[in-house]
Amino acid sequence: MLKPLAQAMFAALFASLAIAQSTDNCTFKSVQIQKDTTYVYSLNDAGTIVGQYVPTSSQTCHSEAGFILKTNGSVTCVVWPGSFQTSGNAINDSGVVAGAYTLNAFGSQEGFFWNNGKFTNLTYPGSILTSATGINKAGAIVGSYQDSQGVFHGFLYFWEASTPPLTTPARQARWRAESIIGA
Repeated sequence: MLKPLAQAMFAALFASLAIAQSTDNCTFKSVQIQKDTTYVYSLNDAGTIVGQYVPTSSQTCHSEAGFILKTNGSVTCVVWPGSFQTSGNAINDSGVVAGAYTLNAFGSQEGFFWNNGKFTNLTYPGSILTSATGINKAGAIVGSYQDSQGVFHGFLYFWEASTPPLTTPARQARWRAESIIGA
């Protein structure tokens, strides 16, 4: 239980936030895919949104599907083939999506990136779980992984400087994963 002084400070903080929110010229916009449970995780500069939705009645995509929602209202399903769950966690300005999937309800989570309808698996070497959570304009991906001891780490997955553009197979084959430990 909070002490009276802490309670008063907490109340004052929330009151000031409420006042600030009520005076700003900001707008909330609800994002929902077919009236189903929808989670939004990222937005690029073009206004394209990625996330995950869980259909309750109509099955447009999958049981738990990643999605891309463009400003014109079009929805693209992002579902790792044969997966139980897929999530689009981030999108860059080129439309490349970084995310994660599981193959069954008790399966290990793996990362991926999706480019123009093509998936590429992204699993940190030796990990038991990998999730890609961010991607920048250059295509570098960040995320987290769990090692065999159960410890979570961050990682940065990036292109070698000498490789060609993202769309060529040679560049896709020359990714290098780096663990971010103690950085």
